[in-house]
Amino acid sequence: RYLQSILMNGISRTLGEAGTGYSKDFVQNYLCSDGLPTALSSKYKGDNTPEDEFTDRDPRAKQTIATKGFVLLQNSDGTKDIIDLPRIGTNTANTGYQLIKGRSSDPNMWQANQSTLDFFIFRYAEILLIYAEAKAELGNVQQTDIDKSINLLRRRVGMPDMVVASLKRDPNSVFPDVPVLIDEIRRERRVELADEGFRFDDLLRWKAGKRIERPETIVGMKLTPALKAKYPTEQTKGIVVNSDSYIRIYTAMEKRTWNDKMYLFPIPLEEISLNPALGQNTGWQ
Repeated sequence: RYLQSILMNGISRTLGEAGTGYSKDFVQNYLCSDGLPTALSSKYKGDNTPEDEFTDRDPRAKQTIATKGFVLLQNSDGTKDIIDLPRIGTNTANTGYQLIKGRSSDPNMWQANQSTLDFFIFRYAEILLIYAEAKAELGNVQQTDIDKSINLLRRRVGMPDMVVASLKRDPNSVFPDVPVLIDEIRRERRVELADEGFRFDDLLRWKAGKRIERPETIVGMKLTPALKAKYPTEQTKGIVVNSDSYIRIYTAMEKRTWNDKMYLFPIPLEEISLNPALGQNTGWQ
């Protein structure tokens, strides 16, 4: 019963809760089907329409983000609720990139406290990603190391192998200051482990908090006037876009600012009361 509570209420019901959605910054990470970043691939069709944006991309994109044709719900009368246009709005997906990882279209899976989900306690994919990153950070990685880690994940979804000798720097890299191999391993980690609770801790251990200041982290999908016209007026009411037609998630700010104090959590006041000699971490005084 305890496990059931964890799985149903602690996992599945938090995916997409309160209308959250992926950012443009995340979606840009998906490689094209030729294994190249969007900025380097001739297969990338741009993002003027949702169909263009997800054509010829890593298959994990459509397994993680709701795209046209995805069955949201299999109704008891045999009909289906199928995605035609990206769902947007504060009660669905504020960015237009709706989270579907771990979601089931079976209505029985959405009965509170009456169903369970199989959930990975240990993910072999995570082990492979840890191995690849550790070898790369140590500076002694070989192609054989990538073949038995990263490339196992890529082959599973039909993506081309990562070839160390052929890697090219993504012009839109989130981590331009690290070797290209580490950059690409971090990309793979973000794509594979999306929605599984790793990203913030990863940014902390990489001391890469300032990456949240990238403009793409506070915008969603491109909502052109032509695309907006396809929606009922009440669905797009209140949605704000920037000068390039991307949905602005935080309408009251132009950017986010990272504070280095976030690299360490504050020491609980109760602990300081028990031992005043502990002091407080920098920035939390």
